[in-house]
Amino acid sequence: MKTSMVLTALLALIGFCLWFFVLKPKTEITMEKQWQTLITSTTVESEKSAIAALTAKVTAKGGYWEVIGITHDGNHTNMSTYDGDLSKIKNITANFYWDTHTFQGTDWTPLDPQNIYIFFREK
Repeated sequence: MKTSMVLTALLALIGFCLWFFVLKPKTEITMEKQWQTLITSTTVESEKSAIAALTAKVTAKGGYWEVIGITHDGNHTNMSTYDGDLSKIKNITANFYWDTHTFQGTDWTPLDPQNIYIFFREK
């Protein structure tokens, strides 16, 4: 009887380890981590890739986003309608919405201000 309980416990432990280390679905990269990838980009190309990954993630979930530019004097402007001088934009905040979730990414200073417009490209 004792041997049977030990064997059952051992099999349960092996099963759990197999699931945990091999079969468990991989954790999705969170929006926070993806945003960090954007704001810590060191090249224009990695910045472009990070924006594409963010928008693809939210689009796949049926979501949308808004991009707000913050000027050096503290004014906020919706970048989808902004046609002013990009050098006046100090940093960017982006709000993402999907299902019942939201995420606000803040303090992105683009390496190339033209990359802001990647958020608005149609696929």
